[in-house]
Amino acid sequence: MQSNQTISALQLVPKGVIRQLYSMKGNENAMGLNILKTVGLRKEALKYIDNRHMYFADHLKLQQSGAGVFGCLPVFQDNEFWRFSVVIFKLEDLLKSLGTYTIGRSK
Repeated sequence: MQSNQTISALQLVPKGVIRQLYSMKGNENAMGLNILKTVGLRKEALKYIDNRHMYFADHLKLQQSGAGVFGCLPVFQDNEFWRFSVVIFKLEDLLKSLGTYTIGRSK
């Protein structure tokens, strides 16, 4: 997170349940969420497991509040799904970092 100020949070999600979260401040509402049982997240999460590749989800409503983009890497141990490793970008912060709000209308 020190090398990329756009990252809002990092999560470790064993068996689909958010158990470790950095930074906790502002993200408390996400702790304990089971993404494998949450409507709107389950279908996507199962797709990540099936594909076995890192996936960046489109602009979604975050449990913490606001909208965001997240990267989700399914991690396997002994060829069995073990956990997700997740990086979260709040949409507002991501757009600011890209300079979206400073581009002139003529460009």
